Amino acid sequence: MNYATFQDIDELKLALQNMLFNDIALCLNELPNSLIRKKQSEVLLLKMQYNNLQKDQNLGLATSEQLRIRQAQLANNINGYITSLQDRHFKPEIVNTLGTEAANDIAQVPPTLPTQQPQSIEPLVALLIFANDLEDPLGNLKEEERAIQLALQHFKKAGGNIEIITLSSVSELFDYFNLYKGQIGLIHYGGHASGKGLQIDGTLANANGIANLMGTESNLQFVFLNGCATKDQVKLLQENNVRTVIATAVPINDRKATNFAVRFYQNLAYFNGENTLEDAYLHAKAFVETTEINQVTIGVNRGFIMSNDQPITTFQWGLYEHPDFKGSLDWKLPKAGVNVS
Repeated sequence: MNYATFQDIDELKLALQNMLFNDIALCLNELPNSLIRKKQSEVLLLKMQYNNLQKDQNLGLATSEQLRIRQAQLANNINGYITSLQDRHFKPEIVNTLGTEAANDIAQVPPTLPTQQPQSIEPLVALLIFANDLEDPLGNLKEEERAIQLALQHFKKAGGNIEIITLSSVSELFDYFNLYKGQIGLIHYGGHASGKGLQIDGTLANANGIANLMGTESNLQFVFLNGCATKDQVKLLQENNVRTVIATAVPINDRKATNFAVRFYQNLAYFNGENTLEDAYLHAKAFVETTEINQVTIGVNRGFIMSNDQPITTFQWGLYEHPDFKGSLDWKLPKAGVNVS
């Protein structure tokens, strides 16, 4: 879009709204090009809703009337979002092109040459990946998703600075890593998995590539792989400097996996976020053990315990701390967010 053809922000917003009613996808693709970084996350959420709508249409999971209603609601939400945008939400270079008062204010500020890149406090981002399989569905995955979101929202309501993103595809994962660089603090995966990868959006996402991606995030504190037999991914993640990993040693029961994960996040997020990773893990372990007929044992593993002659334990989940990041198990959800350069 040639922004120089518009006289002001209102005219640009009108053009975006006209684009919306002609082609929703085109409008959703154009919006991130014109908005500052902090406003793009809302567009991604709207785009995810659109992608889900298209997926349901392609798979025949909704009637034509249901699809029509959902599309109308989505278009109305996007229209309301565009209407709410203000000059300061658009990229400065676009505002400057339009020649608005905001652009003139920017132009009057004398240029400075800072000696050090300033840091800002941004919300910690929790990326929650839930990937169900239409052919082999996990009945408790939706419950796990809702309960974890609720636990983290509880922390947010109590004053914690956290942003919760739920995604279901590999492309969304990469999009959010680009959008929230330096802010991603935790990643949870729920779904079918193995030591070789995670099943996301119907395909097996290679464990090597995922570990390499996660290694690019400096503030990533822990990864929770709540799928079957994911322990072989721990070494890959530690090689990419991921501080702490929760993984499984053996195939796990769907119901038990949900119970363990929900208890872990509730203990981590409740009590004003004062519990450590290790506190939350041991609490969830105790809950699962209490509901088991046979007693099981567990140790907190601090390093590489990958060989066959050193089995993790008979307990399904293991907690792994990177040997170069001692003290990572004492991490708590931050109230102030994270420092981003």
